[in-house]
Formats: sequence, C-alpha cells, structure tokens
Amino acid sequence: MRNIITALLLLTGLISFAQKKNVSSGYITFNSGTTLEFKNLSIDDENVTYFSEAGQREMKFSKSAVKKIVDSSGAVVFESDSLKAANKARIAEHSKGIMPMREKTDKEKLSYKSGGRVFLNGKKLDNKNAQLLFEPAGLYDDYREGRNTAILGKILLGGGIGLFVGGGISNLAKANKNQQGTPAFLIAGIVAATVAIPIKISGRRKIKDVINQYNQLPKKVDNSTGLRDTRELKFVGNTSGIGFQLQF
Repeated sequence: MRNIITALLLLTGLISFAQKKNVSSGYITFNSGTTLEFKNLSIDDENVTYFSEAGQREMKFSKSAVKKIVDSSGAVVFESDSLKAANKARIAEHSKGIMPMREKTDKEKLSYKSGGRVFLNGKKLDNKNAQLLFEPAGLYDDYREGRNTAILGKILLGGGIGLFVGGGISNLAKANKNQQGTPAFLIAGIVAATVAIPIKISGRRKIKDVINQYNQLPKKVDNSTGLRDTRELKFVGNTSGIGFQLQF
C-alpha cells in the first residue's frame, strides 16, 4: 500500500512538472501594455513566475494578467485567449467577403535590421510606405508607437553619452588648471544612458512584433480568376527617380 501511495505521489509530481513550461529569457507583456524583460520564467496552469531584470527579484503573477510572452529569439511562447481571438478576428476581417488567402512568400515578408529599419525584399521601407502596408491590417499604430519609442531611446542614449563625454572633458580641462571639477554631468550621462537602453529595446521589440504579425497575415487570392491578388509594394527606379511603387 505504501509503495502504491509513493508511486502516485511521484506520478503527480511528474505530471505537475510536465505541465510547466520553462523559458530561459525573453519579454513578457501584461494586459496593461507594460513589457518587461525576464530570466528563468516558468508557466503553469494558473501562474507565471520569473526573475525580473528591472527589479532584480523573483516575480509571480496570475496568468490571466499576461497578454503575451516571447523568448529571446522572438518566438511566441504564450498568448492570452483575448489576443488569440483578436488576431483571428483581424484575419477574418481582412479576408471577409473578398478573396481566399494564402501564405506570404519570402519576398513578400518584411525583415528587421538594427536601428529600427524595416526592409521589404532587401529594400528599406520609409514611414510613408510602412503606413501603406500596416494600416490596412490595423498594425500601423503599434508600429508607430514602437518606432517613436525606439527613437526616444536612441536620443536619450546619445544625449547620455554626450553628457558623460562632455563632463569628462570639462573635468579634465579644469584639472589641468588646478580647478575642482564636478561629477554632475557624468552622473546625468550615466542615468540618461541607463534609462535609454530598456526604452530602446522595448521600441525595437514592438517593431519586431508588428513585423511578425504582418508576416503571419495571409495574402489575398483572386478566386474569380484563380490568380493571386497582384497588389504589391515594389522598389523601382526610372527617369523620375527611385522609390517604392504600389502596383495593382
């Protein structure tokens, strides 16, 4: 009897362990819209537990408070039911009463490069053409928010570095004249740069998330002719100059 009870307890523990999902590092987004970086995250049926990089301590939240979790590679680990429903509704609205859909080819998918730059088929996309692509899919507001956040982080980082370098040069000049320097600019530079880094990362992550959502949206196919929808944003060059062209 004792052996049976021990076996049942062991089996229960194994089942409980199997139901947990562990992620070494990544980003967690709450229903409030706040996004935080984490390490050693664990998901079970009811709770999410992780080590917070910002607070330097272990945090525990109800899974119902979490909107989305992605790992360090950008792969989606968890999505709330409401987010899944919203994505399905967006795709349904995108295709409702118009045409059947197919997956995008690699040439039709967007890619992200450092500095918040978005590329289509190897060509950089400016903000105007990004709006042409993202707005019909309801993604432009998120893209603009991510882009503005990344720009703010870049400005703060540049300003912080400038303050630190300028303060160092000023103190060095005063030291050569046997004058007392001040650490104010050095401290301000360090603080600005420290604040800028997570802001910049958050903006880039949001842009990447928008790109992933856009790439997952299907492409329309013209059912009446059996041909795919030929609307496409292309990079062209002619006697009038170079740029992107929306073709039909």
